[in-house]
Amino acid sequence: MNPPLPSPTDIWDRAEMAWLKDVFGSFSVEADLSWGIQGIQVTKIDTTRGPVVVKSGKKWVRPDAEGEQRALDPEPNPHNLREIRAYTQWMPQHNDLAPQLIAAEPRLGILAISFLDGDLVLGSAQVENPEVWQAAGETTRRFHGEARRVTSSFDGGNLSLLPNRVDAAEKGAEWLPTDPNLRSRVMAVAETARAFLRTAIPRELPLYPTHADNSPRNWMMTPQGFRLIDFGRAGIRPRYTELDFAWGAPGPCREAFMNGLGVPTDLAAWDEHERASCQLYLLAQYFRSLEWAWEHGDHGFYSEVLNRDETIHQFSTV
Repeated sequence: MNPPLPSPTDIWDRAEMAWLKDVFGSFSVEADLSWGIQGIQVTKIDTTRGPVVVKSGKKWVRPDAEGEQRALDPEPNPHNLREIRAYTQWMPQHNDLAPQLIAAEPRLGILAISFLDGDLVLGSAQVENPEVWQAAGETTRRFHGEARRVTSSFDGGNLSLLPNRVDAAEKGAEWLPTDPNLRSRVMAVAETARAFLRTAIPRELPLYPTHADNSPRNWMMTPQGFRLIDFGRAGIRPRYTELDFAWGAPGPCREAFMNGLGVPTDLAAWDEHERASCQLYLLAQYFRSLEWAWEHGDHGFYSEVLNRDETIHQFSTV
C-alpha cells in the first residue's frame, strides 16, 4: 500500500502556495516524483489545465567567497534556477525537445511544466537501444542551436580548479575510495593531471546552451517522440560536456549519441584544441564528481565516476 500523499502545505511554503494558486487556481497533489537528492521537490499536480509537474526545493544558503561563513539570506535552489533559465532563455516556445514551460518564478525558485505521458528510458527495454541514443544526441544538438560565444573562459575556470583538486587527492581527501586498488586508480588520474597541467593553456572554444546531464534517467519516450527532461545542470559550455555519461555507455550507444550530437567518434578526428579542452574538463570533473557523489551518498554515481579513468587515459594516448 502506497503511503498517503502529503498535503500541499507540507510541500510548499506560503509564498509558493500563493504563486501556485495564482497560476492554477485550485489544484490537487497527485504524486511525488522527487529523486531525493539536493532537496529538489518534484510534484505532479492535477489542474484545470490537466496534469502538471511542479519543481520547487529547499532554499539554498550560499557560501561566501571564503568558503567558511554563509550568507544570512537563503536563495532559491540553483538547480531550479538553471532549469528556469534554460526554459526562458534558450528553449524555443512550443518546442518538441522537452516539456513545455507553463510558468516560473525565479525569486522563489519554482517552475511548472507540462506532464509528459510516456516512459523514462532508464529501466526500460530501450535503455541500450542505439536508435534512442541517436535521438538523444540529435535532440540535444537541436537544443544547442548556434554558439553563443567563443571564449577561453571555460578552460580558464577548469585550470584554476584542477590543481586544488589534485592537491586534495594527493593529501588523502576523505572522499577518496578506501579500497587500495580503487585508490591507486584515482592516484593514477592525479598523476595524469599533474603531467597535463605542466603544458596546459586555456583554449578558445565555441560555447553552447547545454543540458549537461544527458543520460537515460533524463530521457523520455512519448507518443510524440523523444524528449529531454530535467535541465537543472543546463549552462553555456562546450558541446563535449554532453558526453559525460556517454563515455561509459556500451560502444554502439556511445557512437550513436556522438553521431546524433555531431561529434566524431574517433578522438583523433577531433579538433586539437577541443580535444585538449575536453581532457582538461574530464580531469577537473573526475575529482569534483567523486567529491560530490561522496558528499551526497550517491554510491552508484561514485562508481560510475571511478570508471571514467579509462576515458581520461584514452585522451592521453591520442
